[in-house]
Amino acid sequence: MSTRNEIKENASVWNTAGTWEERDLTTWAVETISKQLKACTYTLPESSPDPGAHIKITKVCMDNEQSPAHISVATVRGKKRYIYEFSPMVEWKAKLSNDKVCTGSITFLDVDSTHEIGEGYDVTNYKVGNETPRDCKYLLETFVRDGGMRGILEKCLDDWVVFFRKNY
Repeated sequence: MSTRNEIKENASVWNTAGTWEERDLTTWAVETISKQLKACTYTLPESSPDPGAHIKITKVCMDNEQSPAHISVATVRGKKRYIYEFSPMVEWKAKLSNDKVCTGSITFLDVDSTHEIGEGYDVTNYKVGNETPRDCKYLLETFVRDGGMRGILEKCLDDWVVFFRKNY
């Protein structure tokens, strides 16, 4: 992993004025974001209709045709600019207390450098698997799409942005 000092030391010879220097960090970023998102889990609270049900992330897809991931850091006239745009899709699996297993996916739309930490993220393409019983769909909408797991994933994305800025 490169740090700020390494980036400064590795600046291009032609750019002695420091007008624009950009480093593509997409490979590193996709790896670190995916690792952090895969570690996310959520257990439904005691006050829920299914206390103790557990949700975990099974897969993360960072690159898709509609929104390819791009993450870089640029130095423009001596000032850092963090440039990133990606729309991670996560697949999840919920194990409910009655031994029902439900699966699905959710995509966080336009995670980018114009977004303020703590604002939350727009979601799209929320889906549940065909094997998901109809009587579980409202529970999953409530605790995956609208809250609970969504909040955990949003915090994870915010934490990654802080990590990125701190390390570069």
